[in-house]
Amino acid sequence: MLLGWDSTATARAKALFGCPARVATAIWVLSHETGSFIQQEAQDSVSTATEGIARTAVRTALNVLTDDGLLTKVPDANRLYYTRADHPMWAAWEAIAIALGVYEVDGAGQRWNDEPTYP
Repeated sequence: MLLGWDSTATARAKALFGCPARVATAIWVLSHETGSFIQQEAQDSVSTATEGIARTAVRTALNVLTDDGLLTKVPDANRLYYTRADHPMWAAWEAIAIALGVYEVDGAGQRWNDEPTYP
């Protein structure tokens, strides 16, 4: 679940990276426990947890992450499954999430901040 994402995080992501939907989607994928999910799950979670990010923007972000090799996708009947690929770019997304104040890593693993802090 994507917690701690507010209008300040959206504005900072847009200013720094140009596409807050891609930033929020990548960070959500990074935090997803199993690393495998359906498109609708990502759309529902990111759209609900963020301010102003449309479901279609999440779908577009998933396609970009797939095209860049960070995700693989497998259609199955009426669903499209995504799996996080082993890719060095995930370390960069983790650093971005920490810098935005929406993600923490500790001895117990990763977690989303309930109340982000901005430098």
